[in-house]
Amino acid sequence: MISIFFSVILTSIISLFFGFGLSNIIGFWNAFSIAFGSQVIIALVYKSFRIDADKKDNAAVEEQFNEILSLCSASFECPCTRYTFTEELFINADNEFKCPVCGSNVKVNINISPILQTDVLADNIQTSLESVTTEAEATA
Repeated sequence: MISIFFSVILTSIISLFFGFGLSNIIGFWNAFSIAFGSQVIIALVYKSFRIDADKKDNAAVEEQFNEILSLCSASFECPCTRYTFTEELFINADNEFKCPVCGSNVKVNINISPILQTDVLADNIQTSLESVTTEAEATA
């Protein structure tokens, strides 16, 4: 409410300056009205462009959020084997779901187990294998 009041006061002050500046050419009230109306129209057009830009930004953020959320989804079967869930699972949350077929509550545990990975020693394994087999055939 205060920002609207402040905007009207600021618009009126600017319109007064235009009214006094153009009072000898087109008259005070005509210049005041033109300046006031122009500022209101420009503000409304600017605001509508900002709303459209914000909607586009929100749509982009929502799309990115849905992409990230889809990475957390998994399919698993109810113990009754008559229904397959496709849900988002999270590590630090209670992943509990109700089966619509049998009516039982299903809790999903997420197990995290680290796996040691090794570095590849040879960049071209196929060439290495061919050279070994060629050497073995030559010695035989």
